Amino acid sequence: IVGDALSSGASLLNRSKNQVGEIGGESISIQEYQQKVANNEETVKSMNNLPSLNEEQQRMIRENTWNQIVSENIMQKEYENLGLAVSGDELYDFTLGENMHPNIKQLFTDPQTGAFDKDDARQRIQYILNAPSDNMQAQASKQYWLSMEDQVEAARKQEKCNSLLMKGMFVPDEMAKEVAENASTTVDISFI
Repeated sequence: IVGDALSSGASLLNRSKNQVGEIGGESISIQEYQQKVANNEETVKSMNNLPSLNEEQQRMIRENTWNQIVSENIMQKEYENLGLAVSGDELYDFTLGENMHPNIKQLFTDPQTGAFDKDDARQRIQYILNAPSDNMQAQASKQYWLSMEDQVEAARKQEKCNSLLMKGMFVPDEMAKEVAENASTTVDISFI
């Protein structure tokens, strides 16, 4: 019995060595986490033209990556339950269309003049997406762009969810009057 328990415990330990954590009953593998951290590090280095990141930047990226994974796992299930999605046309509108997300506008705004040229942004994105796979800088830029699309899509789903919540909060007139009347009376709250 002890031998079975020890061998069972060993397999449990080995399984947990391959996991970085668990979210909502789903295991998150170390490989998945490390890949996302590496992608986020490359994105930050590429965006800021940095050859490497300092220890504090790496710590922040690891923390932000974990928060991103938690949010994705928890919220994605809720979005699916609610039937929330972002269509291809909608994503285009928020990335390169008329309702461009502010973060994307900021990426393509000239820092000297503060001017934003939507056509130039579209051309630059097309160049990034069609860049040869042997160009490491172009691939890092492509990865960054795809990450931005994911962020815009997640933000749009969150906006839709928030809108549903706000529309679901309704107080009938009678209840509002009652609350207003009760608010004018003094309430004594004593702590024991």
